[in-house]
Parts: sequence; structure tokens; C-alpha cells
Amino acid sequence: YARLRIPTLGVDAKVSSRYVGSDGVMADPVGPAAVVWYDMSVWGGMGGAPGGGGNAIFSGHVDYAANVGYAGVYYRGQGVFSQIRLLSEGDIIEVDYGGETLRYAVKWRQQLGASGSDWGAIWSNSVSKDSVTIYTCGGDFDFTTRSYSDRVVVRAERVF
Repeated sequence: YARLRIPTLGVDAKVSSRYVGSDGVMADPVGPAAVVWYDMSVWGGMGGAPGGGGNAIFSGHVDYAANVGYAGVYYRGQGVFSQIRLLSEGDIIEVDYGGETLRYAVKWRQQLGASGSDWGAIWSNSVSKDSVTIYTCGGDFDFTTRSYSDRVVVRAERVF
């Protein structure tokens, strides 16, 4: 489908797509190296395709501790976005999509509560420039619920 590269972090990952239906569920990426682009076309004003002038939403794991079905192994360790907290304004994110390489420069990085945050504003495609938004887990890990308290979100805008 596509590739996503973040040279500063050494990330070079294949991207698959997931459709976000009317239930709003954004399914988790499958495996520690997986990056997902979310097709939010059913949600007017949200998301977009890379290079389409909106806000393409990508996700991947910060770490991973589970069976990897396609590989037939149990994996415990870093995920594709394990170092995302190191991204700074101006760092480049590249997306190979539709036969071209699209380049984006990081504008900001934030850590937001997994619940209680205005995710509609984060996913909105009402952006001044073609954008990508990457998010992954962050904050404290709760071993009972097996989930993180926060999400790390990075927004980048297209550069030519």
C-alpha cells in the first residue's frame, strides 16, 4: 500500500490501511513493526489520504508484548514508534504513496490523555497544509488493563 520513513529515527516501515467504520473503532496495528493508515472517509471532515490536502492518520506500536500471528512467534520488545518521543520540529517524515515520495516536516509533538482529549480536533482534516498525524502509546502503563494512560501525537506538514 505505502511506506513510511522517519530517517531521524531509522524507521522504514510498510504501511497497510484500515477502514474506520461508523462505530469509530481504529483497530490496532498487527505486530510490532506494523504501521497503519486509517481510512476515515465515512467520517466527514476527518482524516485524509497522504498527499490529498487533508490529514492522513497513521499509527504503530511504541512497544509490543504478544503473539505475532503472521510470524508464529511471541514478541516482547520495542515497536516501530519506540523512539517517537525524540522527534523534534523540522524532522522529516517521508511517505511513499501513489507513485511518489511525499515529504513532511514535523510541526509539533504532544502527549495527550488517551481519554478526555479532543481527538476530533486531532483527526480533523481542516488543516492549512497537507498533513500527516502519527500517534502511538505513551504515559504510564497499567498492567491490569494492559493499556497506556496517554498517546504521543506528532503532526507534520508537507514540504516541497
